Amino acid sequence: MNYKTLIAALAIMMAAAPTTWAQAQTENTNATTTATAAADDDAKYATTLLKLGTQAPDFNLSTADGKTLSLSELKGRYVVLDFWASWCPDCRRDLPHMVRMQQTYGPRGVQFVGVSFDEKKENLLKAVADYKLEYPQVSEWKKWKTTTISKAYGINWIPSVYLIDPEGKVVLSTVMSDKIEAALAQIFPSCCEQDSALEKIDCCKQAQGCCKEKQTCKKAKQHCEKAKANCCKAKEHCNKEKRCH
Repeated sequence: MNYKTLIAALAIMMAAAPTTWAQAQTENTNATTTATAAADDDAKYATTLLKLGTQAPDFNLSTADGKTLSLSELKGRYVVLDFWASWCPDCRRDLPHMVRMQQTYGPRGVQFVGVSFDEKKENLLKAVADYKLEYPQVSEWKKWKTTTISKAYGINWIPSVYLIDPEGKVVLSTVMSDKIEAALAQIFPSCCEQDSALEKIDCCKQAQGCCKEKQTCKKAKQHCEKAKANCCKAKEHCNKEKRCH
């Protein structure tokens, strides 16, 4: 490559470089904007929801199976209220996540309640069957914006989800169900460590039994004492995790 050719090539590269950099900056900005928009769903859509510490309004609504359910009768338990409708695409997309949460935290005492804005009971019942919803569903069987409960809870977007504490106060209000899951995970820590502790208890019991059969062996006695110590630590850890039951 001669000198003139080199100069020409450098000129082309310099001319192209700003465009390439600008394109990269645009792509980065678009990616950041998309991530921020996802993170700001509550900032856009949850502004009218009840705030932390607010006493959740009581309600007495019909269930899908013809009974009635009130919030006050659930006092003493954590309650997740999921405001949704079978005709709402975002709500339907969120239902499998809600079902998984209910399967995880329902056995630990959390009561999940779906608050539907369906006008026709058959539509709700079909969705309950399709998505295998095993927790209560209540409704006023009216248009969303005309319902008393939507006004009481400030529901201007669905799905909207509340976490209510055992005293009936709002712990969290959001349009993002993953935030509810994160809050529940803090309140009800994973039982994996507890399960591990229980396994240690079983293991050390076996070790104790084994070393008792070999009491003449000094090394076995030492192993037995160590097993007992580990067993006690495991029991203490287990007692600390009582919330998992």
